[in-house]
Amino acid sequence: MLMTLVMVFLTLLVSGFIPRNSDAASLLNVNSADTVQLTALPGIGEAKAEAIVQYRIKNGPFLSVENLSDVPGIGAKLIEKIRDLVTVQDQ
Repeated sequence: MLMTLVMVFLTLLVSGFIPRNSDAASLLNVNSADTVQLTALPGIGEAKAEAIVQYRIKNGPFLSVENLSDVPGIGAKLIEKIRDLVTVQDQ
């Protein structure tokens, strides 16, 4: 039940129904996010979220948001779509 509420909240947050702060504290860190958190991003389903996590495990943390393009299935258009929603740095 809690996980469902978290998913609904994240979906509403990412879709813009809930106002976001513009500071870095409101960004999702792709270096520490789990698959559930990643799937709340637009264009990221379960398969891409799992690919991000597996890439991180195998290759270490992303050094930039652009490095997400190294993950199979993630291209420039998707990165542009999520760029303002994610970070690679600790908050």
